[in-house]
Amino acid sequence: MAMSNQFSELATTTLRKYASLNLANQVFNADPLFAFLFAKGQAGGTYDGGEFISEPLMYKKNDTVSSYSGYDELNNTPQDTAATAVFSPKSYSASITLDGETMRKNSGEAAKINLLKSKIKQAEMSLRDDLSEDSYLDGTGNSSKDITGLAAACSASGTYADISRSTYSWWAAQSDATAVAMDTGWMRTMINDIRGSSAMGAPDMVGVCDLIICSQTLYESFEALLEPHLRVQGATLGALGWETLKFKGAELAFSEYMPSGTCYFISSEYMKVVAHPEANFSTDEFQKPVNQDAQVAHIYWMGELVVNNCRRLGVATNKTA
Repeated sequence: MAMSNQFSELATTTLRKYASLNLANQVFNADPLFAFLFAKGQAGGTYDGGEFISEPLMYKKNDTVSSYSGYDELNNTPQDTAATAVFSPKSYSASITLDGETMRKNSGEAAKINLLKSKIKQAEMSLRDDLSEDSYLDGTGNSSKDITGLAAACSASGTYADISRSTYSWWAAQSDATAVAMDTGWMRTMINDIRGSSAMGAPDMVGVCDLIICSQTLYESFEALLEPHLRVQGATLGALGWETLKFKGAELAFSEYMPSGTCYFISSEYMKVVAHPEANFSTDEFQKPVNQDAQVAHIYWMGELVVNNCRRLGVATNKTA
């Protein structure tokens, strides 16, 4: 006997309720990058939909600003001070399957619901792992269907968001590829370079690096540099249960997905995760395939990691413990 329509409706209701209350938090709090952006209000938002995500940029100052006196002629030269970064949203899904044989072996509604919850948790963990891992890569995985992660955003070369860095140098991130050990000297220089000054040519605010992510090996090397009384716990990630350190105001954490010898320096003000309003961990109904004794539903997420000021980001490579 196939699963009843009544249970299919109950399973769908259970899945949707869990997704609406828990999925975003559980997925975004699983890795320091997403967790930090989520805590800062820079993740979980939506965009208007459409084929592309357009992010307006300001890349240089208005040159008409000048002091004047009396009847001096004012500068009315037209200004081209804005550009647009274009991101292609990426789609992810996780399926939840319940076969009739297993459901019949779990007699009783409570047992079936417990089995359903374990399946939902399994799908959640898989979504979490895939999104977290891809957030550190360059977006070329799975035939360029993956989200465009930090390897592309925090780069000084290449084309990112349809803008060439060789043509527009203001779109390049800060970069340090010197082969040296983990040390506060080059870290300090990187943060200062990210901070920069609005006098660099664009009218944006100075950058504040508030997150550094590295591998566990480099994290432990940095920890060994500090005196015990200087090991200040980061407030944002610390409140979410992450162990972090602080350096020049930035929280330093490690991720298992970080490439060896690499550190990413993030200004969260200029980075966000956005999703399509109709695919922001949304779900569909459990349905029976025509040729299987089973019920299948899906969880959907469609969005992208978006940056609007790459030079307020940084990447350090070739670092050793």
